[in-house]
Amino acid sequence: MRTPNGYFLPGGGAHPGEGHTEAVRREVREECGWTIQDIVPIGCATEYVHAEGEGFFAKVRSFFKASVDKPVSELESERNHSLVWMDVSDARRLLSHQSHGWAVSRLASRKEIGPDERP
Repeated sequence: MRTPNGYFLPGGGAHPGEGHTEAVRREVREECGWTIQDIVPIGCATEYVHAEGEGFFAKVRSFFKASVDKPVSELESERNHSLVWMDVSDARRLLSHQSHGWAVSRLASRKEIGPDERP
């Protein structure tokens, strides 16, 4: 996703009572304007990030692969998010968080990732 703040994989936090799969479906629908299917976990990563005015945080991120299904109404997507398809090398260079680039590389290499493996 291209946003005013950079390039990111779609995602965010789960709502109370929402599981990982439901959260991934909702976030992709909201941010990309697509529905997805065949959601499979590919790994986790912990990355320290800085939030302006709040300091540094250790963010534990879970990554999933999925198949795009169909577009949804434009009204459901976030207007300041643009879906951008790119090759792995461009994604590694452009993604704003290193953990996102790591996940793209791991998926592209088709290496199996254990649940506790970190970049």
